[in-house]
Amino acid sequence: MGTSYSPNIVKDGLVFQVDAANPRSYPGTGTTYSNLKNLGNTGTLYHGITLQPNHIGVWDFDGPSDYSDTNFQAPTSTQASVGAWININSQTNFGGLVVDSTGIGAQARLTLSQGGTSSHTGKLAIYVGNGSSNDADFNVSIPAFNTFFYLCATINGTAVNVYINGQLSRSYTSGVSYIGNGQHNYFLGGWGNSLYLNGQMGPVHIYTKALSAQEVKQNYNAMKARFR
Repeated sequence: MGTSYSPNIVKDGLVFQVDAANPRSYPGTGTTYSNLKNLGNTGTLYHGITLQPNHIGVWDFDGPSDYSDTNFQAPTSTQASVGAWININSQTNFGGLVVDSTGIGAQARLTLSQGGTSSHTGKLAIYVGNGSSNDADFNVSIPAFNTFFYLCATINGTAVNVYINGQLSRSYTSGVSYIGNGQHNYFLGGWGNSLYLNGQMGPVHIYTKALSAQEVKQNYNAMKARFR
């Protein structure tokens, strides 16, 4: 039986959903997992990512080389939302969280990452790219280390909102308009095989719509008890 939550997460516009605790998404062992919105879309865990039992079940990324290729690309759209439950043990230099690029910001579409350890200490990074140029924002702080938090970024054209634990943390205008139509698969825990996360990751959700503040709050409330 899969994990259930109340209230349920927002389903409208949801195109990618993975959860290490849900056996329909991940059987608990091995390197393959499934997108719950399209079970034929399978991703791969690389370099020894393991399932940890805390919080019902999360993936452990130990920093030196762990990452995952989702085999999922951003669909063409003028809107998107990317959300994930994340625990950063320690900041890594531009360490990828949910990233659709192999390290080139312009090739990203909507990306959740960490800032540079010296240039943006204690900061998250939100990237918007269209293939030829990109906008990078380093104004949202990592809320805590060694503690799970829900990070969600939404975009509608150039309007970006970033939420931490269901609360709006930053609203700004990107210098690049969102187009979707990704050039790369989304990666979890790294910019492809580089710039890794040292931490753990729970459920990840990607939408082809800009979630409202109420919808982001709904997703946070749906799982906050699990990550207390």
